Amino acid sequence: LAYDGAMEALAAYLPPVLQSVEGALSADFSVSGSLQEPALEGRATITGGAYTEIETGFALAGLHAEAQASYRDRASTLTFTGGARGAKQSREDTLTFSGDVKLGEDAAINLTATLDEAEFAAHPINQVRASGELTITGPPDALVARGDIAIAELDAEIVTPETTGLVDIDVITVNDVETSPIAQGARNGSGLDFAIRLHADDRIFIRGRGLESDWSADVNALSGREGPLIIGRLTLRRGWLDFSGRRFDLTRGSVDFDRLVENDPRLDIRAEHQTSDGVTAIITVTGRASAPDVALTSSPSLPSEDVMSLILFGKPAQTLSPFESLQTAEALASLSGVGPFGGEGVTGRLRRTVGLDLLNVDIDPENGGGSLTVGKYVADGFFVSASQDAQGKTGAV
Repeated sequence: LAYDGAMEALAAYLPPVLQSVEGALSADFSVSGSLQEPALEGRATITGGAYTEIETGFALAGLHAEAQASYRDRASTLTFTGGARGAKQSREDTLTFSGDVKLGEDAAINLTATLDEAEFAAHPINQVRASGELTITGPPDALVARGDIAIAELDAEIVTPETTGLVDIDVITVNDVETSPIAQGARNGSGLDFAIRLHADDRIFIRGRGLESDWSADVNALSGREGPLIIGRLTLRRGWLDFSGRRFDLTRGSVDFDRLVENDPRLDIRAEHQTSDGVTAIITVTGRASAPDVALTSSPSLPSEDVMSLILFGKPAQTLSPFESLQTAEALASLSGVGPFGGEGVTGRLRRTVGLDLLNVDIDPENGGGSLTVGKYVADGFFVSASQDAQGKTGAV
């Protein structure tokens, strides 16, 4: 079996997830023996390769690999090495891999992948930079994956929901072939036992719908009975929520993944805003992510409608004009991600353009003034921020 040409010509014969692989393939193999004991010998190389996963946008560039097949002790072994980089990286081989595949009756896989400041993106994650090692070993029907990945930076965006006006339709499939035990087991991932730790001291940026936040993380991705299971915690380091030009500082935040309700984390988030009347408006988000409990309170205690009016206009609810009531409705729409800038808003677009980690514009509804705050990580664990008022009279670093 020999081939020397573009991989794209063979893409239609590959599994769907691999049909976007590109590159130059040179292969020369000989096959003999039986299905139980195949004798495979030869070599293959891939150069100038690239890969894009269409649904999420995950992409690799600079893909190269070399495989060598040999027959010994009544078994064929395919040994391979290779590397690639993130699609937007210039440094080569930020991802490397090596291993071997034993064919025949005692088939087994032994793969090691190493990340070295590798940068990737896959919607809704705009960028992730990570280092670490992942291993996959065992027979094809009982693979074991282990890994420890340190995340240097992750930038994720809260996805803005589609507002097409279409109604979801429940579909019931009759005589679905995937309900068979074999298909069910494959869907639940029972053939792969994995435990992968992902951790970061900071720079886990979660943004969107007015939220600007920086978190630390220590979570484990485990194999569960019904599919992947996430266990661990995200802890707030700093952040704020921008609601209609008013800044709510995040004073408490944790997202806990546990086994009580799989992959439905428990939220405990608190944000505060000080009004000109000395009232502290408090927004708390608690409960499970699938059905969070959002509460608006204040100190001293006031009715919720008065709290909202003080937040937006600095005056009680009964004094609002029709136009101010309309502004309130628009502000609520902005929280749901409706608008020309989607969930990230104008400041989010500007922050990304100028290359900052944090950017906030705080407007004072009473006197028409405001302030600008910018921030950026200048080194590992060292964050610098600066603020300046609109008049240029006061500032802080």
